[in-house]
Amino acid sequence: MADGGTDYDNNGAERNCTLGLARRDAPVVLDVSGRLFTTKLAPPFKLATGRDYIHVKSLIGSPFGAEFALGEKGRLERVEPEKAREAELARDWAVLFADARSNANIDYQPKPDVVTHDTVNDLKRKGVSGDEIVASIIESSTTFQEKTAFSQAKYIKKKMKKHNPRVVLRRATALAVAEAQHLNANSSASNGSFVPPAAVSRALRYDALALMLHHGGAVAGAEVLVLDGSRGLLTAAVAERVGGAGNGSVVALPDDFRYTTGTRGPASAFHQVDLDDDVRNSVRYTTPCDLAEALGKTVPESMRKQETDKIWAEKDAPPPRATQEGLRSILRDRGGFGSLLATSGRMSPASTLRELLPLLAPGASFIIHSPYLSAVSEACAWMHENRLAVNLSVFDTFLREHQALPNRSHPHMNATPSQSGGYFVSGVKCNSTTNR
Repeated sequence: MADGGTDYDNNGAERNCTLGLARRDAPVVLDVSGRLFTTKLAPPFKLATGRDYIHVKSLIGSPFGAEFALGEKGRLERVEPEKAREAELARDWAVLFADARSNANIDYQPKPDVVTHDTVNDLKRKGVSGDEIVASIIESSTTFQEKTAFSQAKYIKKKMKKHNPRVVLRRATALAVAEAQHLNANSSASNGSFVPPAAVSRALRYDALALMLHHGGAVAGAEVLVLDGSRGLLTAAVAERVGGAGNGSVVALPDDFRYTTGTRGPASAFHQVDLDDDVRNSVRYTTPCDLAEALGKTVPESMRKQETDKIWAEKDAPPPRATQEGLRSILRDRGGFGSLLATSGRMSPASTLRELLPLLAPGASFIIHSPYLSAVSEACAWMHENRLAVNLSVFDTFLREHQALPNRSHPHMNATPSQSGGYFVSGVKCNSTTNR
């Protein structure tokens, strides 16, 4: 299916599809000069970006990938993409790298700026364009002409980001939301801001998310059980993969057994992802009590009441709840769920497998994420000793951004919270009657 235009369901019937355009009340991701922000195109139509605001109402109806200039008082104006300018710069790489000059002898002693911060603000109030402001700054620079051509290009790019920012409209996919969370966490750490441990544990990095989808068996038509401690991001990513078509379904189990539609609640990241109605409706929420009853176990009334007060207490928009008939159909008639993906800040991987492994069908794949190597090693050892799974693997991810240019490739030196995306244990469940 291409972005926008006409789409067809499984029966060949035409249906309306506007996924290629930003819609009112839909979540989007905005790339503001390299910084990613998640927002919703709903009243009051304002996005805070530090000390400034962006008015996003004009984005409604715009195609994803469109580029806007950030004007006075946060207003957006559609412009031609920067790709043409980048392509022109790329054609000049040979000239830039052939420059024989060196920056070694440049005097970087601080000198009074001719174009001060107040001067820039005065120019902006007079309606001077960002290109003209950058040209004034370059003209007043005492070291610009002495720099190499490559350094000049980097200097211009840096000033353009600050004084002539561009805003790119992106669709709020699970990948884009994960990227935004990762970049924001890195920005906070690099600026010396305190990042709460709970926020770090709930932030599932995009490369870790991709690995979980790959090893967890989340494919179209699958019946997937998700233990979600990532504020709904993992659930949304699995729902995107399953697609909401055919017999596929996603049963989500929040790791703190609560659900809310608020922007800071356990499911906040799920509502930041732009999902088609069919995909969103394929997700059902459940609790340990519901799963136990579906297996025919007796649940104490006190435990049932405690869960009811937590997850089903949302009055404005109660979550779509998995029915007992639907759970019994999966657990009894079909032998269990076809795959399990789990990340939790409250349960260890070993505890997760002890509780949820009986809910999987023989041959079901599973993957558990944890920020701690010892925790996944313990779970792997327990599975191996009891012969509960085959193809057991423990692995991790490592991510470090690099600048990749001829003769100038090197890793970025900015501090990050962690270059590891966490640790994983994956495998395939054995038949319980033949595992010994």
